[in-house]
Amino acid sequence: MTSSKRDALVIGQSLGPYQILAKLGEGGMGAVYRARDTKLERDVALKVLSAEYTRDAERVRRFKREATAASGLNHPNILTIHEASEAQGCQFIATEFIERVAFSIASDRPPSSCSSWRN
Repeated sequence: MTSSKRDALVIGQSLGPYQILAKLGEGGMGAVYRARDTKLERDVALKVLSAEYTRDAERVRRFKREATAASGLNHPNILTIHEASEAQGCQFIATEFIERVAFSIASDRPPSSCSSWRN
């Protein structure tokens, strides 16, 4: 069994005050889940560091530095960080959850090219 399969959180499982609703994706350092903040009654995205990296002090330090750096930014195109914490041996970052909407559905005009943004 691979590390990511062994580390995977289960739908309905709690991680601190967050109840796991769905797995959104997986990357090099861990996975991202949609979760429900049971204290504030809102959906959040949880970026969870893979268990294999929680034993690597340098990876944990970089993970925490990412949260600290992002939390100092305030811009409409950057997620709001709610917290960086640890629960049940899992390091995680809780951020605002943004529902993805396909541009073609959200707009009745085709997407513009990046070059047209400069004009």
